[in-house]
Amino acid sequence: MVRQVRLKAAHAGRYLALDPGVWYTAAAAAGFVKGTIIVRDGPQIEIRDRVLPPQHFEFRGGVDHRESWGGMHTRRIDRQFPPDKGRHRLGLLQPV
Repeated sequence: MVRQVRLKAAHAGRYLALDPGVWYTAAAAAGFVKGTIIVRDGPQIEIRDRVLPPQHFEFRGGVDHRESWGGMHTRRIDRQFPPDKGRHRLGLLQPV
């Protein structure tokens, strides 16, 4: 199941374009919220916390990353090539 997120009604004023109580895909909601922050604060802003804080949103579905994160490939390049070999071939990881 795809990870989904729902805005809590108490925090609706912070996220005007998201309707509270409506389930969105977490990736789409995170992209929208991150884009809104960048437009508001400028492209140099550093987002250090979660884009979708659990105090503001409810989550369902997806994978619990706390248990499985270590072996998970999250970038497209990691899925296409074996570890290290693909990055070397593309020049992204240079030997020291």
